[in-house]
Formats: sequence, C-alpha cells, structure tokens
Amino acid sequence: MSYSNTSTICEICGKDTDLENTVNNFNEVEIIHTFGQRWEGDSSLEGFRPCICGECFKNKIYPFLKSLGVKSEYQDV
Repeated sequence: MSYSNTSTICEICGKDTDLENTVNNFNEVEIIHTFGQRWEGDSSLEGFRPCICGECFKNKIYPFLKSLGVKSEYQDV
C-alpha cells in the first residue's frame, strides 16, 4: 500500500513544513498507521498519515510518547 498525504501544512500549528527544508538542511516527520486485510490478489487497507512539522514533533509529540513509556531515543541514521 502506498498512502500519501500531499499536505505540507502542520496539523498542529499550521506552519508549512516545507519551510523547515533548505538547501543544506531537512526536517521530516513520518507517522503512519495502516491496517486492513490481505488475501490472494487483493487487499482492503486503511491508512492514517498526519502532516506534522519537526518542531511540533520534537516539542509536543516526542515528550508525550516518552511520558507513555516509549523507550526509543534519537540516534544517527
């Protein structure tokens, strides 16, 4: 399944997420949840992919996830 959110407007603060990307820097957030059914030759899937800017992720979503007990940390990729 390929689900694409074409919006570049952060759903939390309203800032255009493209403004975070410059010639030498980028800031991308990807939150995806897909579910459904698969069977031979076909599938029925639904997806959730909000547009969130990097600032809102770092300052709002990341701390909330940590408060829920998420153990993942930022690391080199």
